[in-house]
Amino acid sequence: MKRRSGTLKASCLKLAGSRQILLALLAFSFAGCASLAPVIPEPPLPEASALVDHFRAQQGRIKSFVARGRLRVESPQVNYQAKITLAAVRPARFRLTAIDFFGRSMMTLASNQGEIFFLDHSRARLYRGPISQGTLKRFLPFNLKISDIITFFVGGVILSSHQEAEVSRVEPGLWRLSLLGPNKATKERIYLDPLNRRVLRIEMSFKAEDGLMQIEFSDYRDLEGQEIPFHIRLTDRQEKAELILDYQELKLDFELPDRLFNLSAPPGVEVIDLPG
Repeated sequence: MKRRSGTLKASCLKLAGSRQILLALLAFSFAGCASLAPVIPEPPLPEASALVDHFRAQQGRIKSFVARGRLRVESPQVNYQAKITLAAVRPARFRLTAIDFFGRSMMTLASNQGEIFFLDHSRARLYRGPISQGTLKRFLPFNLKISDIITFFVGGVILSSHQEAEVSRVEPGLWRLSLLGPNKATKERIYLDPLNRRVLRIEMSFKAEDGLMQIEFSDYRDLEGQEIPFHIRLTDRQEKAELILDYQELKLDFELPDRLFNLSAPPGVEVIDLPG
């Protein structure tokens, strides 16, 4: 009887232990379910014209900005990565300074009133001349204007001229706005989040398919009520160039003096005039 009683007691203890484990698992499961965020249904597809109007209204939302972060540029002609300071005023006043590991200025690129300036601190040379895509590509090797770069650097959209627009659902959680030219040739595709209309990727086509340019935006943060991407990646297949920008700090609509965007040669610096 003693042996049987001991066996029965052990079985009861095992059963009680199993019940405690089961109750703990159930409690954990219910707690996990309670903490799940409610699923927000995806809104219906809007008219393409409504999205075009939305992005057009967003184009002038930011007048100026200052920032610091890290920039990497890779192409057959230009290769560098560095800490940077950045300042811009729409439509085309721009200043970018690259800083080395020791906190010294490596180079400064600026544009103002139709002129471009490039100060190479290590070689003690200042290049200056009328701004054009040709002169700009010597320092930022992309098929873009300064005004385009300023727009992309705050997550903006440049709407290509088009004859027609179409909107489609690529997959759950991803819409695509396509801007079409003659014969329905695609000129631009804008991929966005349906819930908040954040732009995730832009594809822009040039004359040839290998001229595709792609801009990706991520790490969005709220700045004074504006949703701004802190990670930007720009790829230009035609120029075989890539730019990656990561912001560490960004301030919007900052008062910036005009003299900030003009560069003059310090003592001992050679001035080289760029062709028009």
